[in-house]
Amino acid sequence: MTNKKQIVIIESAPTDTMTKMAKALKKLGYQTIFITLVGNIELDFLKESYDKLISFNAKFFKINLLNLPKIFLHGFKNSLKIINALFQIRKLKPHVVIGRATPNWLCALFRMYFKHNTFIYFPYDIRSFSYRSIDEAKSCGTLKFEIEAEKYCFENSDGIIHKGGEDELNYLNTTLLGDLSPLPKSIYFFPYCLQEFMVPIKPSEKISKKDKEIHTVYVGHVPDDPDWIAGMKDIIDQKIYLHLYSRTNNLTKEEERNRVLGFLKPFLNNKFLVLHESVSQKELAKEISKYDYGLYSYCNAVKRSYDNATGNKIASYLEAGLPIVSPAFYSAASKIIEDNKIGIIFPHEKFKKLRNILKRNKSERFYKNIIKARNFLSMENQILRLENFFKEVSKFKNL
Repeated sequence: MTNKKQIVIIESAPTDTMTKMAKALKKLGYQTIFITLVGNIELDFLKESYDKLISFNAKFFKINLLNLPKIFLHGFKNSLKIINALFQIRKLKPHVVIGRATPNWLCALFRMYFKHNTFIYFPYDIRSFSYRSIDEAKSCGTLKFEIEAEKYCFENSDGIIHKGGEDELNYLNTTLLGDLSPLPKSIYFFPYCLQEFMVPIKPSEKISKKDKEIHTVYVGHVPDDPDWIAGMKDIIDQKIYLHLYSRTNNLTKEEERNRVLGFLKPFLNNKFLVLHESVSQKELAKEISKYDYGLYSYCNAVKRSYDNATGNKIASYLEAGLPIVSPAFYSAASKIIEDNKIGIIFPHEKFKKLRNILKRNKSERFYKNIIKARNFLSMENQILRLENFFKEVSKFKNL
């Protein structure tokens, strides 16, 4: 039996951001515990970061009449695993519980269960920013109770972690959420780098040194949105290599490859578009360090909610020593890039001129700033802020 304080992290499926956070907290002496809906989570990085993994072994189905028999059958087959997960959760004695959305209903459910424990809500990509009204949310497939769960979590959590713009909580969508009561104490905590993933920058080993071409890379979910596809076409038409490492939560590598091939098939004969199999977070920085630039996005049109979007890919590019290239309408991400002088921000109207922009901004000019920034923006350098936040929130809850 350990005397370490328990930090319990809850996610529908594991994210690299939270796993990095857990690893840093574990190094501080906490016992880290992960609760997730999905199965197949025995990954090395997860096992290194968490002392205990609790899974409901769920599978994600689109909820409709056709899938109801499959849903019930899957639940029946996994009933023992579900019971075991509930039994393990009941034995926990958390110091702090962190619920990472989406979905918000999962966070709300565990907020109710851990009502006597310090509960920190991490909305991640705040869902209500994406819609103007409940009707629009419904038309996009987001159920009303999911928006209501987001409101509940904002109002009933003991603290909030957020990662978008530093002032994003001042601009929550009250059209959807209604008038929120005063929000609990919050902390801005960006998806930071992990020092052990940082690789040396070796210009002589870049592919471009051999073929004299420009090589860009994009990691993460590859959208099938027409404006993303148009941006991709703009890039490869300029004879800029675009290397894609697509990964979508809750999909296997085979499912993800079939998904991407479905909408990129017309472009696969173009040698400047290169599809790669997804790489584990532990190996990613080394794998992509051979390219010249990391693309934060290649969407060529302004989208609602993108202004507050930030994510782990910025950390991944810094760990790999890559300058980051982003359209300017990603204002939160652009601010980080500009403030640290670690990349290139360009107007999205100039996508067709990206080759000239990159030629004027050689990757080598950013290397010193990247080394400086990735150390400052490391999880190890920032984790004490989060620990102090936990202490303040817990103290206030127990007054």
